[in-house]
Amino acid sequence: MRRLTILTLTAIIALLGLVGTAGAAPPKDTTVTTPPMLPGMDAMMAQNERDVMELMGLTGKDFEIAYMQMMRAHHLAAIDMAEMARDKAVHPALKDLARSIITDQQREIDQLEGWLKTWYGISQPAMMPMAGMDAMMAAMMRLNGFEFEQAFLQMMVHHHQGAVDMSALAPGRATRSEVLQFASGVIREQLREIRQMRDWALDWYGFDPLPMSHGGGSMPGMPNTGAGGGAGRATGPATQTIVGFAALGALLLVGGLRRRRVSAR
Repeated sequence: MRRLTILTLTAIIALLGLVGTAGAAPPKDTTVTTPPMLPGMDAMMAQNERDVMELMGLTGKDFEIAYMQMMRAHHLAAIDMAEMARDKAVHPALKDLARSIITDQQREIDQLEGWLKTWYGISQPAMMPMAGMDAMMAAMMRLNGFEFEQAFLQMMVHHHQGAVDMSALAPGRATRSEVLQFASGVIREQLREIRQMRDWALDWYGFDPLPMSHGGGSMPGMPNTGAGGGAGRATGPATQTIVGFAALGALLLVGGLRRRRVSAR
């Protein structure tokens, strides 16, 4: 009986050890747990809000011209950031994303410039500086490796969100089907990239670039990771504890039944 008790306890300890590690997050490249904030980030986010407010008051031709010029400037800034990531990022997947951003957004810039010229006779789109961009780019230049990646993910997620917010205003304001389709594509593709960058930031560095306190609530088509993890991620400590007690109870029950059988003999 003593040998049976020892074996039972050994099994309990082993099982609880497995439960405690099941679903644990993979090792991270660093232990950063809070999003990095670059100089200029607040200015960029405030600019996004001003752009949205301006677009909300426009319709038809006025909306389309303002939206296309704003989006062109927005894309140019994204390309500048992506070119830096293409050269300085550590993870190959992030380098690949940077290349995609450069290619896709340059193609969209060409589209916007063509429409502005063909439809509205604007051959020289307005130069629209992005607030905070110079300070952020200067800070990024001084970073390398994992620190650079953390800052880039934080900045680009918010930058993408600004494009999504502006594009979401097109239905009901834009009249040309091409502009509506363009805005729909921006929302679809940039939400997909936001989701990917949030996942990488969580998996690689343990922070969410767009938590609920920064507007990261339930976004269209995206899991809410405001609590520090997305849907389908590792089970939390409370779930592991419940499973552990259930396993302990089951093993004790089995041990009790075996002891009664031995005593009956």
